[in-house]
Amino acid sequence: MSPQLPADGRTTLAFVAVVVTVVGMVFFGGFLSSTGTGGPVGLQFLCSSCYGSVGQSTTGWLMPANVTFSTSYVTTAPMTTFISGIVNVFDYDIQPGILLTVGLYMSGAMVAMQTYNTSDYHFPQLAQIVASNSSSMAVFTNSLVGFTATVLGLTRPVPAGATVTVAIVTNHPIWVQIDGSAPVKSYETVAPPSDVLPANHGAISPYTIWVDIQSES
Repeated sequence: MSPQLPADGRTTLAFVAVVVTVVGMVFFGGFLSSTGTGGPVGLQFLCSSCYGSVGQSTTGWLMPANVTFSTSYVTTAPMTTFISGIVNVFDYDIQPGILLTVGLYMSGAMVAMQTYNTSDYHFPQLAQIVASNSSSMAVFTNSLVGFTATVLGLTRPVPAGATVTVAIVTNHPIWVQIDGSAPVKSYETVAPPSDVLPANHGAISPYTIWVDIQSES
C-alpha cells in the first residue's frame, strides 16, 4: 500500500512518521506534509543545529524540469548524529509520474540522495493560488510537502565551518517554495546530480530555493 500524506498536516503525525523511519533505516529519505500554519516543513523541534531558510514564505516558483538547483549553507556548530536536507514543494497540481531527486552534499561530496516517484504517493492537493503576476510565480495558501535526503549514524562529528548543500532536480516542472530574503544564492546546472558538485556550481538561479538543513550538535 502506498503511504498516505496526513491530510491535516499535524506536526505530531509528521514526528511519528519520521521517528519510525529513523528507527528502521540508517540511510533514508522521506517526505512530510504541512498545512495552514505557515513556515517550512521540517522537524525543527528535533534538531539542535538548524540551517537554511527561516521565517515564513508562501511564494512559489514553477521550477523548470531537468535542471539541477543547489543551495549551500555553512555550519556554525559541529554535527554529531544525523544530517537532513529538506526541500519544500507546494501541494498544487502535483502530477503522477514526476521523478524528484534530492541530493545532500558535505563540502562538495554527496552523502545522501533520494529519488521519489509521485505516482507512489497520494497528494491531497490542498494548496491554492491566491495571487500571481506571471505563469511561473505565485503566492499560495501554505500547504507544503517536504522532500528529504538524510544520512544517519555519522561515524565522526562534522566540524563547524562545513558547507552543506541541498540539490533538487525533477523531470517535470513543479512548484517549489522560494526564499526572497536568503543570505545565499541557489545555483543551476543542466548536469544531473553526481557524486561531486561541479567546482563552479553553475549559473546563479533567478530565485533561491527554500531549504531546511537539520542536525544535532
